[in-house]
Amino acid sequence: MTRKVSRREFIRSAGTLGLGLCALGGVGGCFGKKSASSGKSSERTARASALEDKVAVVKGADYGAAVRKAVEALGGMGAVVKAGDVVVVKPNIGWVSKPHLGACTHPDVVAALVAMAREAGAKQVKVFDRPCHNPIHTYPESGIKEAAEAAGADVIFMRDSDYVDLDIPGGKSLTRWPVYRDFVEADVVINAPVAKVHGTTGVTLAIKNLMGVAGGNRGQWHSGINQKLADWLSALPCDLTVIDATRPMMRSGPTGGKPSDVERADTIIAAKDIVAADAWATEQIFRMDFHRVSHVKLADEMGLGRLDYTDRVETLAA
Repeated sequence: MTRKVSRREFIRSAGTLGLGLCALGGVGGCFGKKSASSGKSSERTARASALEDKVAVVKGADYGAAVRKAVEALGGMGAVVKAGDVVVVKPNIGWVSKPHLGACTHPDVVAALVAMAREAGAKQVKVFDRPCHNPIHTYPESGIKEAAEAAGADVIFMRDSDYVDLDIPGGKSLTRWPVYRDFVEADVVINAPVAKVHGTTGVTLAIKNLMGVAGGNRGQWHSGINQKLADWLSALPCDLTVIDATRPMMRSGPTGGKPSDVERADTIIAAKDIVAADAWATEQIFRMDFHRVSHVKLADEMGLGRLDYTDRVETLAA
């Protein structure tokens, strides 16, 4: 019987042994050190391949129950998390904002994913993000720190010393950039963004949420950001995507700040195909043509997922 290859083994086999530390400062100071490589952009981890290739959409006011039902519809957390795994749950914790304002992933969503990973046998579950605001304030204000820790996670404040250079072989605009070490060394990565509009990219969903593990001066991404986001995704495979569209930010994204900026949707989207998840949320939550959201379209063109989700959607009630 063929042994499943863990995410860590997959990444290391592609060249991550001997990772070099990289300071968080300007990216120019990082180059020239040992680097990490995630391999071919079209690869998926063996764990993710065990999930059904569909987009599970669950509606309900109990967000924890909705997350569980969505993941179970794909085959369950046990399909990707095995006993002894180190799991990363990567939410959006970018802003000093209360949960009802929709700027950060809802704490109930994060807590449910942490609990499910632990139930599936995870040795450790790490939760972290590189916020735009000070994490000392964003982590507790968002409610994520308390909820994730109560569910069994180690909530980590990302340190400047713990970045490594990441080679991006398939990148067209971004070919090397520092990434947070814990993200690339994890056995399993669960991407857990919140659904928001964004003044530069149209929307910020799962693909853009991966910007939260990038080091260096991310302001340099603003020129040609859509191709850079697709390039970044090509080097960072995620095992599972769970989008929090419980109260999507429909106006003034990505920061918002007023209750009127959000609308109650009570929706969770789960998929192993990150492009399909983003495409569904773009079209069905924000009523935008996903072909006009450039970074999602570019990810499809690079073979990182499929925009066309129409034959893969399963809608359920929590």
